[in-house]
Amino acid sequence: MLVDEQKIKSDLDEIQLSLEEKLSEIRAGRPNVKMFDRIFVEYYGVSTQLSHVGRPVFNGNLGITFTVFDKSITKQVEESLQKADLGASINISDAGVININFPALTTDVREERKKEIGEILENHRVRVRNNVRRKYMDELEALEKVSEDEVDRSKEKLEKIISDGIEGLNITAEEKKREFDSI
Repeated sequence: MLVDEQKIKSDLDEIQLSLEEKLSEIRAGRPNVKMFDRIFVEYYGVSTQLSHVGRPVFNGNLGITFTVFDKSITKQVEESLQKADLGASINISDAGVININFPALTTDVREERKKEIGEILENHRVRVRNNVRRKYMDELEALEKVSEDEVDRSKEKLEKIISDGIEGLNITAEEKKREFDSI
């Protein structure tokens, strides 16, 4: 192949990881502790990931107890959780202990989340087509002193790799959608 196959796959893997990260933020049933990775709190003048200032522990199917290591910032942690718009009720029970209770998902909310997954999937497919496919097709077109047959074979190989990458994205999104069906 006239372009680096490993580099193409690396670019596709990067987009795949981005999709998985985006989908992990969507709650299907039971809350996921990964949701705390995208929430930050001001801690001694530094924006710090919430998972670094406390520990989440599940209490039941839809509840999480978040224990703050430094009790003096409990109020700031609560405010950060409120701003994060988790769709949960948040209250301080003791000094340094915050209870987070999530409501059960209704059928309408599940369907809405499935549509959201479809939109996220489509955005990632577009990234593959616009960024990866176009980049390497342009590289192939720009090659000089190479036979047309060789360029055509490389284009076919590129299309196969891109199709496989998009199929991987589709499978990941379908697995996430199935989580909503199993609730």
